[in-house]
Amino acid sequence: MAGKRVGVDVGGTFTDMVLTDADGNLSLTKVPSTVTNQAYGVMQAIRTLQEGLHDVELVVHGTTIATNAMIEKTGARTGLITTRGFRDVLEIRRGFRPPPPYDLLKELPPPLVPRQFRYEVTERIDWRGRVITPLNVEEVDAAILALRQQEVTAIAVCFLFSYVNPAHERVVGERLAALFPECRVSLSSNILPIRREYERTCVAVVNAYLMQKIARYVTSLQDALREQGYAHDLLLVRASGGMMSQDVAVRNPVNLIGGGPAAGITAAVACGREVGAPNLIAVDLGGTSCDIGVVVDGEPIITKDRLYEYNLAMPMIDITSIGAGGGSIAWIDAGGALKVGPQSAGATPGPACYGLGGSQPTLSDAYIALGMIDPEHFLGGRMRLQPELAWRALHTLAEPLGMSDLEVALGILRTANSNMAEEIRLRVVERGFDPRDFALFPFGGAGPLHGGTLAAELGVGSLIVPLHPGLVSAMGCLQADLKYDYVQSYVKTRRETEEDLATFNRLFAAMEQQGIERLRKDGVADVNIQLRRWADMSYQHQSHELRVPVLSGELAPAKLDEVERAFHGEHERVFTFANVGDPVVYNELYVTAFASANPPRWRPLAAGGTEPPAAARRGRRRVYSTVAGTFVEAEVFDRAALLADNQMHGPAIIEEMDSTTLLEIGQRAVVHTLGHLIVHLRETAA
Repeated sequence: MAGKRVGVDVGGTFTDMVLTDADGNLSLTKVPSTVTNQAYGVMQAIRTLQEGLHDVELVVHGTTIATNAMIEKTGARTGLITTRGFRDVLEIRRGFRPPPPYDLLKELPPPLVPRQFRYEVTERIDWRGRVITPLNVEEVDAAILALRQQEVTAIAVCFLFSYVNPAHERVVGERLAALFPECRVSLSSNILPIRREYERTCVAVVNAYLMQKIARYVTSLQDALREQGYAHDLLLVRASGGMMSQDVAVRNPVNLIGGGPAAGITAAVACGREVGAPNLIAVDLGGTSCDIGVVVDGEPIITKDRLYEYNLAMPMIDITSIGAGGGSIAWIDAGGALKVGPQSAGATPGPACYGLGGSQPTLSDAYIALGMIDPEHFLGGRMRLQPELAWRALHTLAEPLGMSDLEVALGILRTANSNMAEEIRLRVVERGFDPRDFALFPFGGAGPLHGGTLAAELGVGSLIVPLHPGLVSAMGCLQADLKYDYVQSYVKTRRETEEDLATFNRLFAAMEQQGIERLRKDGVADVNIQLRRWADMSYQHQSHELRVPVLSGELAPAKLDEVERAFHGEHERVFTFANVGDPVVYNELYVTAFASANPPRWRPLAAGGTEPPAAARRGRRRVYSTVAGTFVEAEVFDRAALLADNQMHGPAIIEEMDSTTLLEIGQRAVVHTLGHLIVHLRETAA
């Protein structure tokens, strides 16, 4: 049938795939991720659901390969060409210290470019873009030849003030093409034309560092898809949400860092729209990590200050990751306290209960001991878990802690819940929001097991467990817009902007034209292209900025008044005060160009009454309740057999192929017409 689409997301433990057709039918699968080459797992997932891809019109992929390359330091041998006197910008940094900040002996991560691969050349452009010292091309050629002899395979180029005038960087790009054509090249003025040379150098270097690895991966995956009959370009999820074409991903792979988790937030936005919940705290708890994102008024919070050991000052969905997941390993620290994560058993060998060789106790083993998951129905019965191995692993901590095996399992659960609740509260409150104004949106294979407890502890307004929570990120791949982001530093006060509105409007118009041309290249008709403007603004001499929407079209002084009022309002919301009357500065200007990919509409459920049908009832089992503080009898339901409007009262367990939802005492779940569970909570936390 025409109109089939594939969304595939690679996680640390499982590779998830969703296949949908024009009628809204869904086919789903989870297969173990293949660490050595993610493409193998992707193709295995595809073959599980379908023979051949001749009738598939779209494949969208969320991948962790860029993030993993940064964590594992498996990128290319990279060099840097920069302005004379700025060789050690990567070494000097911003004064950032990795946590804990009070540990003065903790070593900082080494620069991705060792000092012997960093070359200075004579050139200087001033802050207005005027050439003060011409580029010494002979020095450029000498640097290129030296780097070639040192066998680098990627080179970043970052000159001072190239964001205003990129002419010198472009000459270096031309010389590299002539003298070192096989080398991957990243020009900072192409990747991130902003002020702050450290951030711009970081992004240019990371981009160069990833180019070879991403190009190899994307090419191999595209070839494998073509062999199966797929006739279109592969699309990949980007860190700011949305998707981009494979040629852009190969040129700008830095945009892929954090792209997998961003797909989950995209799905959260879509689900919130469907159920009328514009404010969400999205918690993606899988096998390896817990990713937390916040959605406000139907839009994810965007940041440019995310740190993956290096400062990536690019627009990204603001997602915080902590080491908490089903595979998180429990251990005892030097002080004798029980800890959970950040180490994970991952896909190989996996938790002890998987029976694949793992022996250390994990959160999944605690689930088994506490009755939270059924060993016989894991992954819809395709994988039988082994309780005896879970108990054996838990026992390894019981004696040194002076606890019973069951107490160890409960301690692991409580520790994991505490870690997540603390991080969630911090993420929400420090942004000026009240958790009571939000719905909790737990997803990932393990998220709905913790949702009820976390919701009660955080005091959120409601709990929404999405359709197929264990495959939400894969579903988010199909709900993403085709999207491209553009940025340009500006750095002028409101008064200076008003005196030079022509330049202000020209910069926005130029970025919008870039976005339009890119989307046209992707085959998007002009009528379907949408544009949004933003500005990072601050008070004069303020060191941090806030993102504020900017009106479209030609901006006159009256429209600047509206933008300035919006900034004062946002500043008051975040910091509780606004200095109305103080000079306001436009720092960076942004344009997002996007087009809807006509996301699929899932087939609605058949209507039912409040009582679930007999086919959905699987009997009862004992499960530990954090509300009661003991084991209780809980009714077990098959989520696949539930109908719209069915209601379930806690304590209850709702099982499905990809996840299990645990309803606590006093909680009531109502099935939405699209299959989501709307959970009504107790008035007071346990």
